[in-house]
Amino acid sequence: MKVYETWPSRDALHDITHLCLGFFDGLHLGHAAVIRQALEKSSGTVGVFTFHNHPMTVLRPAEAPPQITGFPHKLRILHEWGVPTVIAPPFDASQGKMSHADFLQMLLDRFPSLKGVSAGFNWKFGHRRLGTPEILNIWARSKNLQCEIATPVQYEKLPISSTRLRAEIRKGNLATVQTMLGRPFSLLGTVTHGREMGRTIGFPTANLQTLDECLPPGGVYAGAALLPDGQRWKCAINLGTAPTVHTSQERTIEAHLIGFTGNLYEAEILLEFTRFLRPEKKFQNVDALKKAIAADVESAATEH
Repeated sequence: MKVYETWPSRDALHDITHLCLGFFDGLHLGHAAVIRQALEKSSGTVGVFTFHNHPMTVLRPAEAPPQITGFPHKLRILHEWGVPTVIAPPFDASQGKMSHADFLQMLLDRFPSLKGVSAGFNWKFGHRRLGTPEILNIWARSKNLQCEIATPVQYEKLPISSTRLRAEIRKGNLATVQTMLGRPFSLLGTVTHGREMGRTIGFPTANLQTLDECLPPGGVYAGAALLPDGQRWKCAINLGTAPTVHTSQERTIEAHLIGFTGNLYEAEILLEFTRFLRPEKKFQNVDALKKAIAADVESAATEH
Protein backbone atom coordinates (compact mmCIF):
# COMPACT_ATOMS: atom_id res chain seq x y z
CA MET A 1 0.00 0.00 0.00
CA LYS A 2 1.32 3.43 -0.95
CA VAL A 3 0.99 6.08 1.74
CA TYR A 4 1.48 9.80 1.18
CA GLU A 5 1.61 11.88 4.37
CA THR A 6 2.34 15.05 2.41
CA TRP A 7 1.16 16.10 -1.03
CA PRO A 8 3.10 14.25 -3.75
CA SER A 9 3.40 15.42 -7.34
CA ARG A 10 0.49 15.14 -9.78
CA ASP A 11 2.45 12.45 -11.60
CA ALA A 12 2.56 10.31 -8.46
CA LEU A 13 -1.24 10.46 -8.25
CA HIS A 14 -1.86 10.00 -11.96
CA ASP A 15 -3.05 6.38 -11.66
CA ILE A 16 -5.80 7.15 -9.12
CA THR A 17 -9.22 7.16 -10.78
CA HIS A 18 -11.52 6.91 -7.77
CA LEU A 19 -11.30 8.64 -4.38
CA CYS A 20 -12.96 7.68 -1.11
CA LEU A 21 -13.36 10.86 0.93
CA GLY A 22 -13.62 11.17 4.71
CA PHE A 23 -11.71 11.18 7.96
CA PHE A 24 -12.74 7.58 8.65
CA ASP A 25 -12.01 7.50 12.39
CA GLY A 26 -12.66 4.03 13.73
CA LEU A 27 -13.17 2.47 10.30
CA HIS A 28 -16.52 1.07 11.37
CA LEU A 29 -19.06 -0.74 9.17
CA GLY A 30 -20.32 2.55 7.74
CA HIS A 31 -16.82 3.44 6.57
CA ALA A 32 -16.34 -0.10 5.27
CA ALA A 33 -19.42 0.34 3.10
CA VAL A 34 -17.91 3.46 1.47
CA ILE A 35 -14.50 1.95 0.82
CA ARG A 36 -15.41 -1.62 -0.10
CA GLN A 37 -18.10 -0.45 -2.50
CA ALA A 38 -15.51 1.66 -4.30
CA LEU A 39 -13.01 -1.22 -4.39
CA GLU A 40 -15.65 -3.55 -5.85
CA LYS A 41 -17.14 -1.18 -8.41
CA SER A 42 -14.19 0.84 -9.64
CA SER A 43 -12.34 -0.46 -12.69
CA GLY A 44 -9.34 1.76 -11.94
CA THR A 45 -7.13 2.47 -8.93
CA VAL A 46 -8.88 3.51 -5.72
CA GLY A 47 -7.32 5.95 -3.29
CA VAL A 48 -8.48 6.92 0.19
CA PHE A 49 -8.19 10.66 0.79
CA THR A 50 -8.19 11.68 4.43
CA PHE A 51 -6.22 13.97 6.71
CA HIS A 52 -3.35 12.91 8.94
CA ASN A 53 -4.84 14.77 11.90
CA HIS A 54 -8.46 15.48 12.78
CA PRO A 55 -9.54 18.94 11.52
CA MET A 56 -10.77 19.83 15.01
CA THR A 57 -7.19 19.68 16.32
CA VAL A 58 -6.62 22.86 14.29
CA LEU A 59 -10.04 24.50 14.23
CA ARG A 60 -11.05 24.02 17.88
CA PRO A 61 -8.39 21.98 19.70
CA ALA A 62 -10.26 21.88 23.02
CA GLU A 63 -13.17 20.17 21.27
CA ALA A 64 -11.16 17.68 19.23
CA PRO A 65 -12.52 14.16 19.75
CA PRO A 66 -10.21 11.39 20.96
CA GLN A 67 -9.22 9.26 18.00
CA ILE A 68 -10.56 5.71 17.91
CA THR A 69 -7.90 4.69 15.41
CA GLY A 70 -4.71 6.73 15.46
CA PHE A 71 -2.98 7.10 12.12
CA PRO A 72 -0.84 3.90 12.31
CA HIS A 73 -3.92 1.88 13.28
CA LYS A 74 -5.96 3.42 10.47
CA LEU A 75 -3.29 2.49 7.93
CA ARG A 76 -3.17 -1.09 9.20
CA ILE A 77 -6.90 -1.58 8.74
CA LEU A 78 -6.95 0.07 5.31
CA HIS A 79 -4.13 -2.22 4.24
CA GLU A 80 -6.10 -5.23 5.48
CA TRP A 81 -9.09 -4.03 3.45
CA GLY A 82 -7.00 -3.98 0.29
CA VAL A 83 -6.75 -0.23 -0.24
CA PRO A 84 -3.88 0.42 -2.69
CA THR A 85 -3.17 4.09 -1.90
CA VAL A 86 -3.77 6.46 1.02
CA ILE A 87 -3.31 10.21 0.68
CA ALA A 88 -3.25 11.84 4.12
CA PRO A 89 -1.73 15.33 4.16
CA PRO A 90 -1.79 17.30 7.42
CA PHE A 91 -4.83 19.45 8.06
CA ASP A 92 -3.65 23.01 8.70
CA ALA A 93 -5.03 26.53 8.95
CA SER A 94 -5.07 26.98 5.17
CA GLN A 95 -7.24 23.89 4.81
CA GLY A 96 -9.56 25.26 7.48
CA LYS A 97 -10.13 28.42 5.43
CA MET A 98 -10.72 26.62 2.13
CA SER A 99 -14.29 26.79 0.84
CA HIS A 100 -16.03 23.59 -0.16
CA ALA A 101 -15.89 24.68 -3.81
CA ASP A 102 -12.14 25.27 -3.62
CA PHE A 103 -11.68 21.93 -1.91
CA LEU A 104 -13.41 20.15 -4.76
CA GLN A 105 -11.39 22.07 -7.33
CA MET A 106 -8.25 21.04 -5.46
CA LEU A 107 -9.21 17.40 -5.96
CA LEU A 108 -9.47 17.93 -9.70
CA ASP A 109 -6.13 19.71 -9.76
CA ARG A 110 -4.33 17.09 -7.66
CA PHE A 111 -5.83 13.97 -9.26
CA PRO A 112 -5.63 14.38 -13.04
CA SER A 113 -7.21 10.99 -13.87
CA LEU A 114 -10.14 11.27 -11.44
CA LYS A 115 -13.30 9.56 -12.68
CA GLY A 116 -15.28 8.98 -9.48
CA VAL A 117 -15.69 9.82 -5.80
CA SER A 118 -17.29 8.11 -2.80
CA ALA A 119 -18.31 9.40 0.62
CA GLY A 120 -20.49 8.61 3.59
CA PHE A 121 -24.02 9.93 4.02
CA ASN A 122 -22.92 12.44 6.69
CA TRP A 123 -19.56 13.61 5.36
CA LYS A 124 -18.98 17.37 5.56
CA PHE A 125 -16.11 19.34 4.03
CA GLY A 126 -14.79 22.82 3.40
CA HIS A 127 -14.89 26.00 5.49
CA ARG A 128 -17.52 25.79 8.24
CA ARG A 129 -18.41 22.29 6.97
CA LEU A 130 -20.73 23.77 4.34
CA GLY A 131 -19.94 21.03 1.84
CA THR A 132 -22.40 18.12 1.99
CA PRO A 133 -22.87 14.80 0.16
CA GLU A 134 -25.61 16.46 -1.89
CA ILE A 135 -23.22 19.21 -2.99
CA LEU A 136 -20.57 16.58 -3.76
CA ASN A 137 -23.05 14.68 -5.92
CA ILE A 138 -24.13 17.77 -7.86
CA TRP A 139 -20.51 18.81 -8.41
CA ALA A 140 -19.51 15.32 -9.56
CA ARG A 141 -22.28 15.21 -12.15
CA SER A 142 -21.28 18.61 -13.46
CA LYS A 143 -17.75 17.26 -14.01
CA ASN A 144 -18.95 13.94 -15.51
CA LEU A 145 -17.64 12.04 -12.50
CA GLN A 146 -19.25 9.02 -10.91
CA CYS A 147 -20.45 9.72 -7.35
CA GLU A 148 -21.34 7.10 -4.76
CA ILE A 149 -22.91 8.21 -1.47
CA ALA A 150 -23.10 5.18 0.79
CA THR A 151 -26.40 4.26 2.40
CA PRO A 152 -26.18 4.50 6.21
CA VAL A 153 -25.32 1.24 7.93
CA GLN A 154 -27.59 0.95 10.94
CA TYR A 155 -27.37 -0.70 14.32
CA GLU A 156 -30.49 -0.80 16.48
CA LYS A 157 -32.31 1.41 13.96
CA LEU A 158 -29.74 4.24 14.13
CA PRO A 159 -26.84 4.98 11.74
CA ILE A 160 -23.41 3.85 12.86
CA SER A 161 -21.10 6.85 13.27
CA SER A 162 -17.74 7.62 14.86
CA THR A 163 -19.46 9.82 17.46
CA ARG A 164 -21.79 7.02 18.46
CA LEU A 165 -18.92 4.55 18.51
CA ARG A 166 -16.86 6.73 20.86
CA ALA A 167 -19.76 6.92 23.29
CA GLU A 168 -20.10 3.13 23.37
CA ILE A 169 -16.35 2.63 23.84
CA ARG A 170 -16.31 5.02 26.79
CA LYS A 171 -19.21 3.12 28.35
CA GLY A 172 -17.33 -0.15 27.93
CA ASN A 173 -20.04 -1.75 25.79
CA LEU A 174 -17.62 -4.07 24.00
CA ALA A 175 -20.28 -6.24 22.36
CA THR A 176 -21.98 -3.20 20.84
CA VAL A 177 -18.63 -1.77 19.76
CA GLN A 178 -17.66 -5.05 18.12
CA THR A 179 -20.93 -5.15 16.20
CA MET A 180 -20.50 -1.59 14.91
CA LEU A 181 -16.85 -2.18 13.98
CA GLY A 182 -17.33 -5.61 12.48
CA ARG A 183 -14.30 -6.72 14.53
CA PRO A 184 -13.22 -6.65 18.19
CA PHE A 185 -12.29 -3.31 19.72
CA SER A 186 -8.53 -3.04 19.62
CA LEU A 187 -5.56 -0.79 20.31
CA LEU A 188 -2.43 -0.73 18.17
CA GLY A 189 0.84 0.40 19.64
CA THR A 190 4.49 -0.20 20.39
CA VAL A 191 5.76 -2.14 23.40
CA THR A 192 7.94 0.08 25.57
CA HIS A 193 9.70 -0.25 28.90
CA GLY A 194 7.22 0.28 31.69
CA ARG A 195 7.50 0.11 35.45
CA GLU A 196 8.23 -3.65 35.23
CA MET A 197 6.32 -4.38 38.43
CA GLY A 198 4.49 -7.27 36.76
CA ARG A 199 7.72 -9.13 36.16
CA THR A 200 8.69 -8.93 39.83
CA ILE A 201 5.42 -10.55 40.94
CA GLY A 202 5.42 -13.31 38.32
CA PHE A 203 3.17 -11.77 35.66
CA PRO A 204 5.34 -9.89 33.13
CA THR A 205 3.42 -7.44 30.98
CA ALA A 206 3.84 -5.68 27.67
CA ASN A 207 3.44 -1.94 28.19
CA LEU A 208 1.69 -0.43 25.16
CA GLN A 209 2.22 3.10 23.88
CA THR A 210 -0.51 3.96 21.39
CA LEU A 211 -1.91 6.86 19.36
CA ASP A 212 -5.39 5.39 19.75
CA GLU A 213 -6.97 7.84 22.17
CA CYS A 214 -10.53 6.65 22.82
CA LEU A 215 -10.36 4.12 25.65
CA PRO A 216 -12.88 2.00 27.52
CA PRO A 217 -13.29 2.39 31.29
CA GLY A 218 -10.36 1.42 33.48
CA GLY A 219 -10.21 -2.17 34.62
CA VAL A 220 -9.06 -5.64 33.67
CA TYR A 221 -10.08 -7.21 30.36
CA ALA A 222 -9.71 -10.55 28.66
CA GLY A 223 -8.35 -10.25 25.17
CA ALA A 224 -5.75 -11.27 22.64
CA ALA A 225 -2.43 -9.89 21.45
CA LEU A 226 -1.53 -10.12 17.77
CA LEU A 227 2.23 -10.11 17.29
CA PRO A 228 4.20 -8.97 14.22
CA ASP A 229 4.88 -12.60 13.20
CA GLY A 230 1.14 -13.32 13.08
CA GLN A 231 0.96 -15.25 16.35
CA ARG A 232 -2.11 -14.63 18.49
CA TRP A 233 -1.81 -14.96 22.26
CA LYS A 234 -4.61 -14.85 24.79
CA CYS A 235 -3.95 -12.16 27.35
CA ALA A 236 -5.19 -10.31 30.40
CA ILE A 237 -5.14 -6.55 29.85
CA ASN A 238 -4.97 -3.97 32.61
CA LEU A 239 -6.06 -0.44 31.74
CA GLY A 240 -5.52 1.92 34.63
CA THR A 241 -3.11 3.31 37.20
CA ALA A 242 -2.16 0.13 39.17
CA PRO A 243 -3.09 1.77 42.51
CA THR A 244 -1.82 -1.11 44.67
CA VAL A 245 1.79 -0.54 43.67
CA HIS A 246 1.85 3.02 42.29
CA THR A 247 0.66 6.44 43.40
CA SER A 248 0.82 8.05 39.95
CA GLN A 249 -2.50 8.81 38.26
CA GLU A 250 -1.04 8.18 34.81
CA ARG A 251 -3.06 5.52 33.01
CA THR A 252 -1.18 2.69 31.39
CA ILE A 253 -2.11 -0.19 29.09
CA GLU A 254 -0.42 -3.41 30.09
CA ALA A 255 -1.02 -6.92 28.77
CA HIS A 256 0.10 -10.25 30.20
CA LEU A 257 0.40 -12.69 27.29
CA ILE A 258 -0.54 -16.06 28.72
CA GLY A 259 2.25 -18.58 28.21
CA PHE A 260 4.46 -16.24 26.19
CA THR A 261 8.19 -16.01 26.79
CA GLY A 262 10.37 -13.65 24.84
CA ASN A 263 11.26 -10.02 24.25
CA LEU A 264 8.60 -7.74 22.75
CA TYR A 265 10.29 -4.38 23.32
CA GLU A 266 9.84 -2.05 20.32
CA ALA A 267 7.46 -4.53 18.66
CA GLU A 268 4.18 -3.26 17.24
CA ILE A 269 1.30 -5.32 18.63
CA LEU A 270 -2.47 -5.19 18.40
CA LEU A 271 -4.46 -5.73 21.59
CA GLU A 272 -8.03 -6.95 21.13
CA PHE A 273 -10.45 -6.43 24.02
CA THR A 274 -13.05 -9.20 24.20
CA ARG A 275 -14.52 -9.19 27.72
CA PHE A 276 -14.51 -7.02 30.84
CA LEU A 277 -13.33 -9.00 33.86
CA ARG A 278 -13.37 -6.59 36.79
CA PRO A 279 -12.82 -2.95 37.80
CA GLU A 280 -9.37 -1.87 38.84
CA LYS A 281 -9.02 -1.69 42.62
CA LYS A 282 -6.42 -1.04 45.27
CA PHE A 283 -5.62 -4.24 47.15
CA GLN A 284 -4.39 -4.41 50.73
CA ASN A 285 -1.03 -5.84 49.73
CA VAL A 286 0.93 -7.34 46.85
CA ASP A 287 -0.04 -10.92 47.78
CA ALA A 288 -3.72 -10.05 47.39
CA LEU A 289 -2.92 -8.40 44.07
CA LYS A 290 -1.09 -11.53 42.87
CA LYS A 291 -4.09 -13.72 43.72
CA ALA A 292 -6.41 -11.40 41.83
CA ILE A 293 -4.13 -11.36 38.78
CA ALA A 294 -3.89 -15.15 38.84
CA ALA A 295 -7.70 -15.33 38.76
CA ASP A 296 -7.80 -12.76 35.93
CA VAL A 297 -5.31 -14.80 33.89
CA GLU A 298 -7.26 -18.00 34.48
CA SER A 299 -10.46 -16.31 33.32
CA ALA A 300 -8.78 -14.73 30.27
CA ALA A 301 -7.33 -18.12 29.31
CA THR A 302 -10.85 -19.47 28.72
CA GLU A 303 -11.58 -16.95 25.92
CA HIS A 304 -12.15 -18.49 22.50
